[in-house]
Amino acid sequence: MMESLNRMQRVVDTKADEGWVGKVLLVEDDLDLANALARSMEMEYYQVTVANSGEQAIEALERSSFEVVLLDILLPGISGLEVCKTLVGRWPEVAIIMITSLGEVDDVVDGLEIGADDYLVKPFGLPELSARLHAILRRGDRVGVKASLARSLGSDKVETIGAFTLNVLDRSVTYRGKTMLFRPREFEILRLFIKRPGVILTRITVEMILRNKGSVVSDATLDWYIHQLRRKLKSEIGKPLIKTIYSVGWCLDESCKD
Repeated sequence: MMESLNRMQRVVDTKADEGWVGKVLLVEDDLDLANALARSMEMEYYQVTVANSGEQAIEALERSSFEVVLLDILLPGISGLEVCKTLVGRWPEVAIIMITSLGEVDDVVDGLEIGADDYLVKPFGLPELSARLHAILRRGDRVGVKASLARSLGSDKVETIGAFTLNVLDRSVTYRGKTMLFRPREFEILRLFIKRPGVILTRITVEMILRNKGSVVSDATLDWYIHQLRRKLKSEIGKPLIKTIYSVGWCLDESCKD
């Protein structure tokens, strides 16, 4: 196992000065798929290291630095979710794109809640993979972006907007006496709608606003967060608040009951 990893690392290192656009660790136990993906990414000037297990992934991260980890959820030995937890704890600057198969929705949810940035569902096309990688790399330093966002949000620690009170320190939202806690990106997205009541925000608009704040999400990930927010709001206060305008976008509507 170590010899295989060493050989792969030496091959990658010989190309380190040839103008790569980003360093990627691909964690995939299907050898044929891993090799095919690695070759395709290298054709687009990504510097790719392949690990075929969770153990190899940790070894690779300890030996070298990466900007993005493409992480299969189902791995022999240490699971992809365990690798994700380790990554978030030890290398928070590294972006994580989970790779999953259809039917593993719960695992995707767990990965996003642990701290993964995005996910891809097999089978996926190379153009989709390339688009996700470019979006991740455009953000620049992940930790720096998060710190900058936190500072900008912290400029007004408590905001009152209509019937809503938002506290950016603990990411809580109080609505008509009911206080709810949200995860960082959930709070960020909900705050966009609360600050624009009744305004229809298209998918492109939401993604652009998030990108300007240093947070990049794919279409599928944004849909998942909107779904999670609507579910959580309906559970807590009896109505989802975020209304879906089909084929257009979403808006904050306090009368929304669907």
